[in-house]
Amino acid sequence: MRVADPLTPEIISAFKEIRNHAVKCFKTRVPKETLDLVLCQLVQALRYEEFEITNYKGVQSGLKEFLIESAMKDKTIFNNLYWSFKLESENDSNQEEVQKFFTESLEELMERGEEESPDHADDILSAV
Repeated sequence: MRVADPLTPEIISAFKEIRNHAVKCFKTRVPKETLDLVLCQLVQALRYEEFEITNYKGVQSGLKEFLIESAMKDKTIFNNLYWSFKLESENDSNQEEVQKFFTESLEELMERGEEESPDHADDILSAV
């Protein structure tokens, strides 16, 4: 009996499909109140996104995009997501590439917030 390597392309592909399905379910079935309750866990899941170390801005993460889109619609989620990204970007226990991923995710959140939801972004900027 041979044990399969847990990081085969087939298994990675299956995980991506499961994650994409979960994001679709969150988009269509999960109310804002529930999203706010599990936001920290979803941000933690972003640590395990597959991304290129040299180009974080180009990371196509359905989960990250969903979280940022949700933040544009709700001030509480925006605030909580901002502080979660900020915490992860400064967390020394994260690998350097993960910290950079969260730093750039935070920048993307603020840039989109200034364009799409200026009130949300202004609240954060006035508190910092």
